[in-house]
Amino acid sequence: MNPVPSSWVDVQMRRSRAIYTAGRAIKRLTHRGEWGMTRYSMERDLLEGRDSLELETAWGRVTKQLSDLRATGTAEHFPVGIVVLPPREQLMGVYSDAHYQNRVRAIAEQLGFFVIDPLPALAQSNTKSDALFIPYDRNHPSTAGHRVIARAIAEYLDQHEEFGFMSRRMAGSGSARPR
Repeated sequence: MNPVPSSWVDVQMRRSRAIYTAGRAIKRLTHRGEWGMTRYSMERDLLEGRDSLELETAWGRVTKQLSDLRATGTAEHFPVGIVVLPPREQLMGVYSDAHYQNRVRAIAEQLGFFVIDPLPALAQSNTKSDALFIPYDRNHPSTAGHRVIARAIAEYLDQHEEFGFMSRRMAGSGSARPR
């Protein structure tokens, strides 16, 4: 949802908190930036639990892409899973009725994917929720956020017998034997 900065101003906004704050305020006042983009209104609809033709079209593309991934996983004999990453606002409780995770889960489970939702682990973290994301980006976790997500993934893999071997290797426990 957040593209690579394309202008000198956008690059500077990512380097300085003061420039970032001023730039965001100007973009919001002039209805530029993410607030004026179609993808932002689609994301708001998604998080606010509203349906739209654009969202249904996007979900259709996602379903097709995941179906293709399922076919590859089946052909190459590997399991497929999805980690559903929440945006900052959802973690902060702004969108408590978001259908995002449920919609992803429904598509993934229909295709036989496993689903990991780190939102509960992020919400229960001792780290301040705003510090779990990088300052200039609503959708990308910080180092602290990645740590919480990695623990949620490792816990999920460890709780599912078919993945126990992988999670012990990821955790560096030294035990490389399947259960």
